[in-house]
Amino acid sequence: MSNKIGFIFFFLWSIGGNYANNPVSPANTFDNLVAQLFQNITAARDALTDPQMWPSDYGEELLTQRWPIAHDYIVVGAGNAGSVVASRLSENPHVSVLVLEAGGDPPSLSEVYTLSNLLQNTEYTWNDYAEPNPTSCKAMRGGRCFWPRGKMISGTGGINGNVFLSGRPEDYDEWESQGNKGWSWENVYQHFVKATHDESTATNPKGSLVLNNFLRMEEYYTLRNLLENATEEVENQYETKSQGFMQDILGTVDRGKRMCTGKTYLGKVARYRNNLHVVKNAVVRKIVFNGWQKAAGVEVVMPNNKVLKIQARKEIILSAGTLNSPQILMHSGIGPCEDLRKLKIPCVRNLSVGKNLQDHGLLTMTYKFTKNIPEFGRSDSLMNTFQYLAYQNGSLAANRNLVGFINSLAAENQQNKSDVMIVAGIDTPTRDSNMFRFLQFSEDLEEKLLEIAENQTTLQIQGLLVKPKSRGHIKLKYPEFGKGPEIHNNYASAEEDRETLLRYVRFVRSLENTEVFHHYGLEFVRIPLPECDILGFDSDAYWFCYIKYFCISAWHAAGTCKMGPSWDPEAVVDSRLRVHGIKGLRVIDASIMPNITSANTNGPAIMIAEKGAEMILDELSPYREADLTPK
Repeated sequence: MSNKIGFIFFFLWSIGGNYANNPVSPANTFDNLVAQLFQNITAARDALTDPQMWPSDYGEELLTQRWPIAHDYIVVGAGNAGSVVASRLSENPHVSVLVLEAGGDPPSLSEVYTLSNLLQNTEYTWNDYAEPNPTSCKAMRGGRCFWPRGKMISGTGGINGNVFLSGRPEDYDEWESQGNKGWSWENVYQHFVKATHDESTATNPKGSLVLNNFLRMEEYYTLRNLLENATEEVENQYETKSQGFMQDILGTVDRGKRMCTGKTYLGKVARYRNNLHVVKNAVVRKIVFNGWQKAAGVEVVMPNNKVLKIQARKEIILSAGTLNSPQILMHSGIGPCEDLRKLKIPCVRNLSVGKNLQDHGLLTMTYKFTKNIPEFGRSDSLMNTFQYLAYQNGSLAANRNLVGFINSLAAENQQNKSDVMIVAGIDTPTRDSNMFRFLQFSEDLEEKLLEIAENQTTLQIQGLLVKPKSRGHIKLKYPEFGKGPEIHNNYASAEEDRETLLRYVRFVRSLENTEVFHHYGLEFVRIPLPECDILGFDSDAYWFCYIKYFCISAWHAAGTCKMGPSWDPEAVVDSRLRVHGIKGLRVIDASIMPNITSANTNGPAIMIAEKGAEMILDELSPYREADLTPK
């Protein structure tokens, strides 16, 4: 009760209540303040659910149109990439753009980006599980890695961590060296820059990113000092140092609110352009061909289960994501012919669709504070909710994670670029909310975690492989559309990846001997693993076994529609993102990455969309554009 009373006094003070300086009676003053509070809170709540943030639904109008229904460009998917592509293409008033999105508007929970993990396993996500894998994910439910993706305007951009990192320049130089002309860092940098520059005018809005540093709470600075000091002490004896921890990072956020491309590119312009239409809850199940070499349209299932065929006068752009774009291609007959024929799907083009699946993967290590325990604010308290709605700050608006990069070979004084990305945070596991549940670990392992650390302050350290060598693949499981793919993630299948993860573990274990770890009494939370425990704790064999259990997805999928020249047997699209051997069809999303970038894929996917849209517009020559009738 005392906390609630304190909360009442806090909000009275915060909105200007002062009985001594107010001639109105105290009773009336209190009533007025309460009314003002509820008015402010209601306005803030309504701002989170304002439908004007999102494009209107063109579905009903589309259903009333006479056949043939046709648009110049059809963009499949209104996710991180598709929202950018559609927004940029529709800047040309002489072309019509139709966006087909399998989901609807994001819920208000998505706007509070720190809580959007609660959307897993809901109608707003695709929820697929990989096949059991002997080298990873054994600690997960059913021993299968979980692959959630957003199913809404903004796609996975509506549930991700919003981190905006470009990766290293060498990532893109590597792409170009593999035969992808125009994709060097020098070429792509301008598209990162373009994405961040708002060129809107009062009469002509244009899409752009909203980037800000994340808001931070006090525990973040405790965490940063802890790991910076520990790392410095460990590496003090090394000639080669790690890059260390970033002072701060940019995110697609604004005072705790998610600023996804579905909002800042698509929603921002859709209501002002009569040549841009978005259909929601419309699931594209395959591409329709005009002969064998031209993609002529799409077959889409509408909300009432009515199936429409929509023609594309110019091009179809798949921006459905690393798992969904290849599924649509394969259901359309573009993929490994041998696999498609087994499912009685006629093969239109034999390409390595679904191969080259990549993800940074992550390995979690958990420590428990046993003394000098730092303060840790719970983000679900009444006060935090008030702070978020009234002032857009507090725990609900803040990012608690620390990001850094280490050179796992530093202990051997070997010159090497950072090969492990560190994501760390302070957490308090409870039965309602804990990292094991969020990451979809099995219920028995979650119970073992809670037996050791329930309601205690913990340090979570996650290591992500910067340039993983392991490759997976996806294929169709059934000939019918909509039953999900067969996913083989293959994390840690490459010996080099396992060796790097072992060095990461040794780095983290070396932190235990530092002064700052001793100050906090940090103890490793050892979850019983019978298969591993018989190997002797802390032996290399034990940790290789631990990796089989706790190396899981980082949800940074890439590469399944690989960009490469025609002589590359794994290439699906060329350097202009056109599907090899098929006219009028491109893929523009993270699936085209030949090799995954060295950090989160959020920023690079947006860059790819900017560059891909520019390529399409550049191919509209002046004389052809003049012949087009404004739509």
